[in-house]
Amino acid sequence: MVLDVIVIITPAKGKETRVEELIGQQVEGIKKNEPGVLFDRCYRRTDLDDGTEFVIVQRYKDEAAYNAHFHTEHRKDLPATIRDEELMGKPMVYMKLEPIQYGFER
Repeated sequence: MVLDVIVIITPAKGKETRVEELIGQQVEGIKKNEPGVLFDRCYRRTDLDDGTEFVIVQRYKDEAAYNAHFHTEHRKDLPATIRDEELMGKPMVYMKLEPIQYGFER
């Protein structure tokens, strides 16, 4: 069963460009190396008066693909980079989603 995930990333002030760069690098790594990721779309929120927030929507083939994502070669240095460069204004938020019966897609 597919797994949809939303990730909320809040960069520290002045670190927005670096965080966006890292998001781009991660997307390229996912595209090349993670066939279990079926969909990966990144957004910048435009409704905030103070600060920047990135929202990433991902669809994984299954729970195993989601778990494998955190142990990939292209992601191995990411936690240390985030910590050492003090990139986060808030901890990242991961939300696993399960669809309910309502909604549609065109």
